[in-house]
Amino acid sequence: KDAEQMSAKVQYRLNKYNSNIGTIWFDSHGMYKKGYSLFFIGHNEYNYKTLRDSSFINPIKQLAIYADENTKVIIGSCYGGATYQRASINYKDTTRMNGDSLMIALGKIFMHVTVYACESWVMTKPGLFLKRAAVAGFPGRKLFRDICYKPVWENLGIWNEYNATTNKFSAINPVTLDMYGNAIVRTISYTNKEDVKRDKIKNLSHLEIGLYK
Repeated sequence: KDAEQMSAKVQYRLNKYNSNIGTIWFDSHGMYKKGYSLFFIGHNEYNYKTLRDSSFINPIKQLAIYADENTKVIIGSCYGGATYQRASINYKDTTRMNGDSLMIALGKIFMHVTVYACESWVMTKPGLFLKRAAVAGFPGRKLFRDICYKPVWENLGIWNEYNATTNKFSAINPVTLDMYGNAIVRTISYTNKEDVKRDKIKNLSHLEIGLYK
């Protein structure tokens, strides 16, 4: 229901098996209409501002004790690593998504870890495991062809990697999970596939005003 409960459950498992965190994936919806990158743990919203609140981040800080330089932290929400300007849904202004700031804020809590997040959609569906490209797709609903989603289409399938030790960012292929739940970066680019290229060009050329409801 919230970050406290999540943290307690994860710590229980880690202590039970005398383990450290290999991969932790914060699975969540994003909220494009808010105009900034975020993820939820239950009803708790985490963004680059709330991650500066010392009292609010205690549940996550408790997990950082179990992390080291081999730990991979994944923001599993759509637009979680977005760095572009998002047009508002009424087209009157733009806001920067600040996904990189969100990734840096997580890196400051966990320290020495690698943080991953996506510029575009994260389509977690059957096929996420076994190194498949499930997280690199795009939604089919009509509202996502609104003109305000143009930067999301332009950044389709692009993930970012942040090394908290070196403070460096890299654009990478989509992240996925192996059969044991370990995070891996796919060797194959999603957007280099010919059918994906065609779909991306087609959808970018048919964006409309007024589809977002």
